[in-house]
Amino acid sequence: MIEQPLHKLSAKTADVADALAADLLHGLVMRAAERLAALGRMPVLVAAASNKFNDAGDDDQWYAVQIGETYWEQSQFFVHWPEPKIEERSFMKGEFTRDDLKTGASEVASRQIVSMRQVLADLEKAGWRALAAQVLEGTYDTVVCLAIQHGQPWLCRASPVDGQGDVWLCTPDRGFIHFGRCGRIDRDIGDPDPIGFLQIRQDALTHLTAEARRYFAPEVRDWLAYGRLAKLVNGAASDASSVTDQPLALVSRNSRWTFWGGGGSGWDGRRGQVFWKDTTAPPVEPGAKRRNPRTGAAEGDYPDEIYRLSPILKRLEDAGWRDLFSEAYGVPMIGEQMLALFVGPSYAILVRENSRFLVEDGQIAFAGVGDYPSCIRPDQPP
Repeated sequence: MIEQPLHKLSAKTADVADALAADLLHGLVMRAAERLAALGRMPVLVAAASNKFNDAGDDDQWYAVQIGETYWEQSQFFVHWPEPKIEERSFMKGEFTRDDLKTGASEVASRQIVSMRQVLADLEKAGWRALAAQVLEGTYDTVVCLAIQHGQPWLCRASPVDGQGDVWLCTPDRGFIHFGRCGRIDRDIGDPDPIGFLQIRQDALTHLTAEARRYFAPEVRDWLAYGRLAKLVNGAASDASSVTDQPLALVSRNSRWTFWGGGGSGWDGRRGQVFWKDTTAPPVEPGAKRRNPRTGAAEGDYPDEIYRLSPILKRLEDAGWRDLFSEAYGVPMIGEQMLALFVGPSYAILVRENSRFLVEDGQIAFAGVGDYPSCIRPDQPP
């Protein structure tokens, strides 16, 4: 069951055999999703891969399950070892207090992991990965993942080497609907929102569950918090515009993002950042000196505008704008989700992951859903 035209069948999948394979895969996935949903906590996922680290060529099989932020994974190494080597690990992070653990939370989590591993084992026995490779478009067939996140079942296929993949909606009556591109799932096991949506197909949004629509297109739930947030970000946008007429992005602390510039690349979610129009420079910590990204040596001051913009970002951080967003829209900021304010000569846009909000006339207005924003290109607003 593959929805058309949202998911275009290739010539290969248009024959009867592949239509039967699509129905078989759909039945397997929907039954597994029901079993996962019955565990009652989100996100929940099962995943498997051949050669998770296949750029190194020494990881033969990988299996993982996750519920909330608790997860288990196992890797099997066969190629470069004199004997087969199997490594397992599991974590319960960020969910349970010491008292919770004393009263049996760890036992409950262990039983849930066992239940999820059985779901994964049943999918593996039924050959779900081979079916996914036969039925679904794309070449990203190294990692296969079934997840329920934001109240929506998803089926993903991703490549560890290329770092991206495809994600499909799993619907009970319309089959699989291609939703867009996702990030590297195997590396994000344990994250409170392990599926990161890099690109989104607008024509697939209407097929989301009601809960998922509330996540991607949130409505105001707390007008008092909304009023405080609107005043805060409108003031920040106005003040930033008075500093410069060049595009910029003010990115909240704990936001996940990647950058490439100045000959280096990296990942940082600890510091609030100001991004300037000079996209060849590494990210700027307020008040920092310009440094060579390779050697770390100081190379002089940043433009004066950076230091004038830094207090504006600090004001947003001190006011707890992430918490205000959560309160205003009743949709919690999860983990290291991005919250950023893009400001240009004629616009101000508040971004929470894939959701966009116009900031103008003292208000915040939902403006739609789009691809994951690039903070290092504030001249290309989301």
